[in-house]
Amino acid sequence: AQVPDGGLLLAHHPLLLRGVDTVSADTAKGALVHGLIRTRRALFTAHTNADSASPGVSDALADVLGLQVTDVLSAVPSGPALDKWVVFVPAENS
Repeated sequence: AQVPDGGLLLAHHPLLLRGVDTVSADTAKGALVHGLIRTRRALFTAHTNADSASPGVSDALADVLGLQVTDVLSAVPSGPALDKWVVFVPAENS
């Protein structure tokens, strides 16, 4: 994607979907991270939140495949009294 210096790159899939130990510039993804920082570009990914939109990505895919979406697999409660917390732990402790 062509993004001007200081610009914003919006993507669906995260650059680093799984945890990493390094963002060394010697790796392809690390080099991209270094390039984003060096040129003051921002990367925003809307993966899970876009997937949970209604209608959303899953509904569009079902339409293309000719499927009828009848219900969610597992309802997720929402509301102003709830916060979303994400915690990462080492694999050996999970």
